[in-house]
Amino acid sequence: MKKYLSILLGLLWLLTLSLGGVQAQDQTIVEIAASNDDFSTLVTAVEAAGLVDVLADPDAEWTVFAPTNAAFEALPEGVLDMLLADTELLTRVLTYHVVEGTVTSDMLTSMMAPSMEMTAPGAPLMGSELDVTVGDDGTVMVNDATVVTADILASNGVIHVIDSVLVPPEIAAMLEESMMMDGDMMMDATLFTSLNPAELADDAVVTLTGDLSEMTSTFDGFDGITSVESIKFASNGDAYITVDTGEDMGSILVVEGLGMADSMRVGMGTRMIGGTMAAGLVAPKGLDIIEDLDLVLVANFGATNIKGFSLSAEGDVEPTVFIDDFGGVSGSIWDVHYDAETDTLFVANTGGTLLLYAGFSEDLGASGPTSQIIPSDMDGNQISVNLHGVDYDAASDTVILSDVGLADDATDGQLFTISGVSMANGNVPVDLAIGGPESMLGNPVDVVWDGSGIYVAEKANDMVLYYADLLDTMGMMDGAATMSIEAPKAESVTLFHAGM
Repeated sequence: MKKYLSILLGLLWLLTLSLGGVQAQDQTIVEIAASNDDFSTLVTAVEAAGLVDVLADPDAEWTVFAPTNAAFEALPEGVLDMLLADTELLTRVLTYHVVEGTVTSDMLTSMMAPSMEMTAPGAPLMGSELDVTVGDDGTVMVNDATVVTADILASNGVIHVIDSVLVPPEIAAMLEESMMMDGDMMMDATLFTSLNPAELADDAVVTLTGDLSEMTSTFDGFDGITSVESIKFASNGDAYITVDTGEDMGSILVVEGLGMADSMRVGMGTRMIGGTMAAGLVAPKGLDIIEDLDLVLVANFGATNIKGFSLSAEGDVEPTVFIDDFGGVSGSIWDVHYDAETDTLFVANTGGTLLLYAGFSEDLGASGPTSQIIPSDMDGNQISVNLHGVDYDAASDTVILSDVGLADDATDGQLFTISGVSMANGNVPVDLAIGGPESMLGNPVDVVWDGSGIYVAEKANDMVLYYADLLDTMGMMDGAATMSIEAPKAESVTLFHAGM
C-alpha cells in the first residue's frame, strides 16, 4: 500500500537510500552532473536545450530529479534522438524534472508543480504536477520513476537521482498517439505534404517523419504542371493529387502505389483525371477519397462547385457527382472531408462557413447542406474569415478547422475546434482558437488529425506544425506548436495508413 510522502516519512526515506545526503556544496548542479559519467546523457541534453546557464546560476536554487544514462537508454527507440533534434520539446521534458527552490527529501510533499518554466528563457508553461509517493518498504517514486539516490547537495540546490525519464503528460499522450511506444518507435502512419512554391520544385510531394525531424523527397514527376495542391491516398497506396496544368485548367494526378513505395517514384504508374471539355476542373484544391462510393471528391475552387469522379477514371471524363448547392453562402470551396462513420461530408468555405451534408451517401449532396456553421466567439460574433482546411474526430464529434485570414495578411491565421458539431447550426462558439505571433500561424492551408493532435501545412511561414492534445485545450490562445519542421510553401498534409 502506498502512502503520500509527508514530512513524517522524510526520515524513513533518508534511512532507506544508501547513497543519500551526499555533500557537494562547493559545486553547482551542472558541475556535479558534468563530473559524473552516469549523467553524461543528461548533460548532453541540458547543453542541447541551452539550459546550462540556468542550472548553473549561483543566485538560483533548483531541485533536479536527474535521470541516469540507463534511464535515457530505457526510452523507446528513437525517442531520445527525437528530443535532441527538437529544442522546444527537449526543453519541455527537461524542465519537467526541475522544481524551484532547494527541496530536500524531508521537505517533499506528495504533489509539486515544476516551476522552472517560469524563469527559464523560452520554456513553456506546462502546469503539470509531479506525484511523489513512498511505499511501505520505503521505496520512493516520482511519477513512475524510482529515486535511487537522494539529497546530493549543490551550491545552488539539490539533486535526487531517478531511474526513469519523466515525461509531461501532454508530451506522453502525443508520443503514444503518433508513435507506437511498445518498445519500438514506429509510425502507425506515413505523413505526406505537398509543397507549392512559385517556381515549382521537382520534389513537390515529400514524406515527413511523424516527429517532424526529417523530410524525404517522394515524387518528382511534375513535368508540365504549374501548381501542386492537395494530396490524399486510397487504401491501396494510390495517391490522388490536385494540380494545375495551365490557365483555367486543373487535373487530378494519380500516382499508383505512392504510399507503398520505399523510395522516390519517378513518373511511374501515373494517370490524369481532367480536361477542359468534360471534367471541367478549374484550380482544384482539397479532395477526399470515398472508397465505398468509388469516389474521389474534389473542391473545384475556380468554378465554385464540388465534383466527384470514379477512382479508376482517366482523361477528360464527366464527373459522377456534382454539387453546387451551398445554401446561399458567399465564397468558394477550398476543402472537403468525408467521415464514413457518420456518413457526413464537411465542406470548408472561403467565406468563413463550414457546411455539413449529413447522410451524404443518400443523395450525394443534391439536397444541399443540412447545416451551416459559422465559428464564433462566446458572444456569437463571427471570428472566422477564410476557412481552408477541415478534419473531423468522430469519437468526440469535434471538427478541426484552419483559417488563413485575409489574403494580404500573412500573420492572421487561426485554428479552431468545435465540439458537438453534428448537432450545431448557425453561429457556434468555438472550443479553441489558436492564433497570434507565437503560434506561427500565418497561412495554415491544410490540417490533418492523427487521433491526438493536428498537423498543419503553414504556407506563409514555410513550415509544417504539430499541435499535441488539441482537444484537451479550450479558450483563445497564442501558443507555439509542439513540433515543427521547415517545409517551403507547405500546401497540404495527409496521413497514409498502410492497410487501412
